[in-house]
Amino acid sequence: MSTFLIAHRRTRACSLYATGTSPACFQPPPHPKIGDAEKPPLPPKFTMSTPYPPRGFAPVPRDPSELKPVNGTSPPALTLADIPKPDTPLVRAALEFVTQELPPEILNHSQRAYCIGYALVKSQFPDWEANFDPEAFYLTTLFHDIGCTPKNLTATYLSFEYFGAIISRDWLLKAKAKQSLVDNVAEAIFRHTNFVGGRITTHGQVIQLATKLDILGWHSEWINPKTYQAIVEAHPRLGWSGCFGHVMDKEIEVKPWSHTTTFEGEGYADNIRKNPFAKPLEEKEKAHLKPTWNERPDFKIADMIQTD
Repeated sequence: MSTFLIAHRRTRACSLYATGTSPACFQPPPHPKIGDAEKPPLPPKFTMSTPYPPRGFAPVPRDPSELKPVNGTSPPALTLADIPKPDTPLVRAALEFVTQELPPEILNHSQRAYCIGYALVKSQFPDWEANFDPEAFYLTTLFHDIGCTPKNLTATYLSFEYFGAIISRDWLLKAKAKQSLVDNVAEAIFRHTNFVGGRITTHGQVIQLATKLDILGWHSEWINPKTYQAIVEAHPRLGWSGCFGHVMDKEIEVKPWSHTTTFEGEGYADNIRKNPFAKPLEEKEKAHLKPTWNERPDFKIADMIQTD
């Protein structure tokens, strides 16, 4: 077929689409040339006068087996004084918001995730400290599971991680946070259960390590037991293993297409409930702090999504 005829048919198809009688004519944009003389443009609003990438964005391996914790299985014990939380106007406003939005079980997990992540950076990955932004990471942990609250889990067809990232991004933009911080938080939340190959941002890796340790006990040898015990005493688990296992079951039940289904073959929810690292602490807690999540109406998650 001649070049002229191909071009003629393409033009005709486009004109027909404009009248609604033919499929769209898609013309992909040209591929950017990447050579020594021409580099990809920086993201919008970032210029060469801005540190690039912003703090928290430096890429690290996604697969934890490729990481090299400096203290291996003998990390030093840290106290809560060694794990300071940022206290900025933005953090205070966010904390006030999520305290109203999150059930105490999810809020305490979010607080533990910050402390665990900070402890891992400080004791195992000190070379990440220069790229670590405590404010952005704290905001990430505070918002990271907001998509799986009983209210939000049934408010959308989206997987909970994605909806949570959208909620956090919208809130931070309305709070006039700087663009790099907003994207930092959203990127880490979008990917905090994205257990694939390749690379991930520093904050994305830290929140993956922190949440997997708190939820499943993975890589628990990278944190000193005394450090974790101090974190749990400050932010009790409140039966978190059973609570989050229940929430993940509901996520799959209500949204059988959700990202959480990628873990179904691994017995994800059952492994959460069995978490051997946290079980002794939860048993100890029960003596004076009985879990109540399974008795409260806010965890009677509806079977149908109410969006339309």
